[in-house]
Amino acid sequence: MKNLRTWLVLSGFILLAISLERFYRQAISYDPLIAAPGLERTTSNAQVIQNTEKDKPKPEKGILINLFGIEEIRMPEKPLTTVAPPPPPPPEPPPQIILKGVILEPDGRYRAYIEIDGRKILSLRAGEGVDNITITDIKERSVSLRWKDQSMELSIEPKRR
Repeated sequence: MKNLRTWLVLSGFILLAISLERFYRQAISYDPLIAAPGLERTTSNAQVIQNTEKDKPKPEKGILINLFGIEEIRMPEKPLTTVAPPPPPPPEPPPQIILKGVILEPDGRYRAYIEIDGRKILSLRAGEGVDNITITDIKERSVSLRWKDQSMELSIEPKRR
């Protein structure tokens, strides 16, 4: 049991020493000018100069990191652009509704005869509807209706100019 405890403590110290050495080498004494490709540091005045050799290929732009197994992170050469979402589709035009007539039924309620988009004529009472069109009110010579969220008023009277 003592040997096992001693072995665990010794291996822990060795692991700590290796970790501290790696931390010192990669974090504390890190020199980005040495790690960057195509750049070198002069020893006399510590200025950064570009490598002037023409036969070497031009290095790609990027950040070199060797920490926890990440070898290199490349930065994109062009800035990322965002694409705007497509504009919403234009609103649907209302159907062509024509009031053909209004009659008074024997029970005292009105019935409207309307034509929708040139199809056959429909007979509807107040509160009834078809194709998202609902009749809200019927009077002697006019009909109020709703199509989706729009209110419409139809009249038998001709429009005066």
